[in-house]
Amino acid sequence: MSDNTEQTVVVPATEVKETVAADATTPVIEEAVAADVTAAAEAKAAEEKAEQEKKEQELKEQAEAEAKAAEEKRVAEEKAAAEAKAAEEKAAAEAKAAEEKAAEEKAAAEAKAAEEKAAAEKAAAEAEAARIAAEEKAAAEAKAAEEEAARIAAEEEKAAAEKAAAEAEAARIAAEEEKAARVAAEEKAAAEKAAAEAEAARVAAEEKAAAEAEAA
Repeated sequence: MSDNTEQTVVVPATEVKETVAADATTPVIEEAVAADVTAAAEAKAAEEKAEQEKKEQELKEQAEAEAKAAEEKRVAEEKAAAEAKAAEEKAAAEAKAAEEKAAEEKAAAEAKAAEEKAAAEKAAAEAEAARIAAEEKAAAEAKAAEEEAARIAAEEEKAAAEKAAAEAEAARIAAEEEKAARVAAEEKAAAEKAAAEAEAARVAAEEKAAAEAEAA
């Protein structure tokens, strides 16, 4: 019995005999047992080592799988991010292209509208210029016609005045000629009368002289 924990055990006589008999083979048994224990321990250790290695391999594989999964996840995330970025850039490019196209179409429409407006204004200006030119031409033609009519009227008036003057001159000349003829006739009559009177005086004088001569 030990000092503290072991208690006295009563062993039957048969077990004591067996134990005594067994004591003679104890070294061999102990060696065998020790060998078994060692083998068992080695086997257990080998099994535990194999188990440990298996666990380590599993952990390693798990870690590799997790790392691979993480890498795949990272690659997938990068791919998704790249695709999202590409989609975003594509959408931005399409939006920019659409905006540029819209701006270009707007600019083209504004240019066309400005061109049409300029053409309309030019046509209106040309039409207005043509109207003004036509009015000025008509006014000039009317003025020319008035001036021509005035000139013709002046010429006609001048011709009438000249005709009247000519008629008046002819009348004056005729009157003068008539007066001259009348004066000439009067002078001729007076001359003839004087000649007749002189002839009569001469005859009378001759008759008187003849009478006186006869009387003498």
